[in-house]
Amino acid sequence: MNKYHTYLLAAVAVLLCLATNAQGLNEKERAFIGEHNIQLVDSTVLFRDLMKDNGKVKMVVIFTNYCPGTPLMFENIKKFNEQYADRIEYILCSSAGSHELRTLAKVPEANGYTGRVYFIDPEHYREYRDDERKKGLLFRNAICGPCRNEVIGTPYYLFFDTHSNILFHGYSTRNDFNALLGEYFKQQ
Repeated sequence: MNKYHTYLLAAVAVLLCLATNAQGLNEKERAFIGEHNIQLVDSTVLFRDLMKDNGKVKMVVIFTNYCPGTPLMFENIKKFNEQYADRIEYILCSSAGSHELRTLAKVPEANGYTGRVYFIDPEHYREYRDDERKKGLLFRNAICGPCRNEVIGTPYYLFFDTHSNILFHGYSTRNDFNALLGEYFKQQ
């Protein structure tokens, strides 16, 4: 066997391994999503449907249900909403595992958030039960080129202008977002 056959066999083995590890939604999870009006999101849906120009800055937040930074994320949203109420549209994208679908709506409600929450589609971004942030990382990297050098972590904020260009991004612990937003809105 020559070296090309060896490479081909190795590539097939890797693809088979990835295919058998892919975790989509089972019938029960699909039914739950339908019953609770949970919307699946991937990068195509985000840019096609959610990033339509409505004159507002889009704040895309990728989070997991039980990350210690999630309550801070909701506090920041409240602050941004108080200061820039009708100028920001919030797009919350949960990278929770599909086994946590039942808690998906409870976490935002418990933190006073009543807007729409999207579930990052496990058909497009593989789930890792050991670390739910990995699915969010894959999604984040698909929608934000400059973010690809950032380490894994949630909640992660991405701010887009009215034309879907990225303004700034970073983790919820970054404390200059309010100043950056203020500066951006002054220039508009």
